[in-house]
Amino acid sequence: MAKNESYSNTKMWSLGAAAFFSAAASVIMLYSSVDRNDDVTNLRLVTTKVKQYLFRSLKKDFPLWIGSGWLLLRQPSSSTSNPSTRALDFLMIGSLLTYRESTRDDTSEPSGKGDTSGNDTTTNVPTIQDTAQSVPPPRMPKTLSWGELIEPPPPTERFLDNSNIHKKSPNGGRQRYIELMVHNVSHTDMVLSLDAPPVSSSHEDFFCLCRPRFSAFDFYSKKVSNVLKSLTSSALVRFPRYERSDDTRRIYIKSGGGGGVNSPEQPPEQPPPIGFALPDTKSLQVTAEELKDLRVRGRDANRLTNITSSRINAVFFPLLSMLMPQWKARIEQTYYDDIKPKQVLILVSGVGTPRNWTHSMTGNSTQVCAQLMQHYLQTLYPDLVVVQVYSETNIFRYDENIYFVQNELMPCIQSYRDAHAKGLPYPDEVVASSDVSAAIAEEMRKLPFMADWKKSFNVTLSYADGSPARNHAIQAALRPYRPTYYHCWQLKTFWHESKIVESDIEVHSFEDMETLPALSTDQLQDTPVIQQVVDEIKAFSNDMTRVLADKNQDIQRFWLRKTQKPVLAVLAVQLDSGKIKLYRGTNMEVSMPTGSLCGK
Repeated sequence: MAKNESYSNTKMWSLGAAAFFSAAASVIMLYSSVDRNDDVTNLRLVTTKVKQYLFRSLKKDFPLWIGSGWLLLRQPSSSTSNPSTRALDFLMIGSLLTYRESTRDDTSEPSGKGDTSGNDTTTNVPTIQDTAQSVPPPRMPKTLSWGELIEPPPPTERFLDNSNIHKKSPNGGRQRYIELMVHNVSHTDMVLSLDAPPVSSSHEDFFCLCRPRFSAFDFYSKKVSNVLKSLTSSALVRFPRYERSDDTRRIYIKSGGGGGVNSPEQPPEQPPPIGFALPDTKSLQVTAEELKDLRVRGRDANRLTNITSSRINAVFFPLLSMLMPQWKARIEQTYYDDIKPKQVLILVSGVGTPRNWTHSMTGNSTQVCAQLMQHYLQTLYPDLVVVQVYSETNIFRYDENIYFVQNELMPCIQSYRDAHAKGLPYPDEVVASSDVSAAIAEEMRKLPFMADWKKSFNVTLSYADGSPARNHAIQAALRPYRPTYYHCWQLKTFWHESKIVESDIEVHSFEDMETLPALSTDQLQDTPVIQQVVDEIKAFSNDMTRVLADKNQDIQRFWLRKTQKPVLAVLAVQLDSGKIKLYRGTNMEVSMPTGSLCGK
């Protein structure tokens, strides 16, 4: 008896030590990939990663978990009489399975795990994961500071590694223009309709509107995705456009918007689409139990009183239906008819940790909804390039949003910026090639940017719904591009009124939205380069003041005789040695061919 007890204690301590070292190996491997500047933030990220690997292991290797537990329970009672011994057995097996998941190559599959049914509506345009299959997963950022977030992002060669860099640009060498919009996908982007007895014959009252609850959003998105990919433009549902009155609170049908009064020489305009009518299939049936996961619009609730089951008969995308026509109209007004700018829409989707721990971790994911939106957009606008960027980090945590923006969203935007500024094919135009040598890739990386690339590279941010942390992180990261903002100030007009109102979206320039205050020079201790530039411009100003005080100097008598307004500038350049070199400049230049004076 004593021998068995000694063997049991020895086994318990051995298994405990093995479980501890297995778990420690996983944590050390994760923590070694992050910087030590912010231990609290890094520890939080490591904890999040460990939880993700645990849930991923439970999902992928559940037969191993079940089999291991069954074998432990089937052991003879004499060998596991101590409950703590059996618990340590299971702890060791769990640690080993979690460690096994953490050592898998993350690039072997797309990062989005939302759709496991194999129903993918992405057809022609590759997602971020498709474009960078051979690129290793990004490392943690060195810091998560606010200053690094708003610094201009450096050029990236991430999307040039496996592309055919010899492909010619389709514009034949002409000046290229690109319009790029970023839209954060939220639960407000999709509204469903159920079969129910109509209360009237009006178009607005025909549909019984509903929305999936928070943790059921992914479930109903997949329900619709199973049949949506086979639909064409013939299944589009159209609603008339409306506009708000400045005098009253009423909403009127807009003239020429599919119901208004048109002039005799102007043909009636077809109402804009808002979604798809879905076919009568078994996969769209909604049982009485599933109806509990839908939030029915208040005025439609009575229509389902005596109904035990129903069917999803339509899906609507109200925010995109307001946003896209206005964005396209602004582009048409900006460019001449013979200029066709490239139009790219980036759909940012993600997942958040549910408040109820019993709910699925991915039940609220918007990844499949982004795929539905992509199919809807490419049905309406075949020339529109739609790129999906999905994050597995928690959309409600600000530090995790910074990590996602810096390592997933911004590399996508930078790939289009680099291609545009260097005159290369855009990421969606390149042809995958495995025979591109490292020398050619390095040569392409060193290509200089065109001096005026910013004038033809325009970024727009759709300010709609979503996590405040996600929206603010995206806005701060896009600040160097001086984006135009499309702010949707009424998100649920369609939900309450069954109307599409274009004036619910306000367009603001970057200058209108810019509210970043000027910093005092005593607040630049953490930015030594900016401090050097400020000190140099002060010294330059003092030197110029002394020079201008001398009336006999050529600068005032000749170089600035027209405007008498000197403009000073200081450029900071970091040399290969790491040293910062400062250059002074001012608006003094004579055009020798024409003899005129001009300021630069």
